[in-house]
Amino acid sequence: MMNQFSMKWSMVIVIGLFTSSGCLVDTDPGSEGEMEDADAASEVIAEVGEEQCTPSIGGVSASSTPRLNSTITYTINGSCLPSTIAMWIGDCDGIYKQSGNASQARFSCTHRWTAGIKEVHIKDRPGGYHLYPSPFTINVFP
Repeated sequence: MMNQFSMKWSMVIVIGLFTSSGCLVDTDPGSEGEMEDADAASEVIAEVGEEQCTPSIGGVSASSTPRLNSTITYTINGSCLPSTIAMWIGDCDGIYKQSGNASQARFSCTHRWTAGIKEVHIKDRPGGYHLYPSPFTINVFP
């Protein structure tokens, strides 16, 4: 019989707990801690949750033209952005994440040392994988 709620299963895990005697522990909270033979077909199935979405970046914009010794805020727009998103820009000092959610993240830094073409990396987390066709470049003006 169908109820009014529908469930979406993205992944199912089968869990079995074994004791040193080779018996499977019954993990049913309604039981009195009974043990079943390991050959029995006792399984606990747990729902892990909704299917994870894939992070996607639609674009990156700057609050103003990048100039040497100026502090710029970069806004990353997208969908399913992870809370651990990280950004790195060559010769950009003190980069930090100002804010972020699943659709937008903002980073600020001050362009230092030299003007010119700088690499930009946007990753799912520090040291993680690239989320954007990366690295890409920006031009920092004098």
